[in-house]
Amino acid sequence: MKEYEKIGKIVIILSVAASAISFLLSTGYYPQAGFLYSLQNSMHLIDLSIVDGAIRGDECKVYEEDCLRIIILTKYVMVFLLALLTYGVLIYKGLVKNPLSYISQVRRPE
Repeated sequence: MKEYEKIGKIVIILSVAASAISFLLSTGYYPQAGFLYSLQNSMHLIDLSIVDGAIRGDECKVYEEDCLRIIILTKYVMVFLLALLTYGVLIYKGLVKNPLSYISQVRRPE
């Protein structure tokens, strides 16, 4: 097995595993609405409210001035992981240059 095939397999396995983990850790799935509806509208990985430097689990209130709400939706994480999976397949097929070759070029001065 060639080196780029090994690296491609590693990238593919990591992206599939990360996809499964992100689905397991997501909240906001409604079985009545279905999986695709939930993924597009309500599933999220992180929903944090930061008020005066303290992280709270509940939502920000309208009257709180110093409130920051951070929401990371599952659909955006899945798009990133799908792109990573595609990159891994391209490496495995040999269509894209091995990313470790760039690192070795930087380390070795000519």
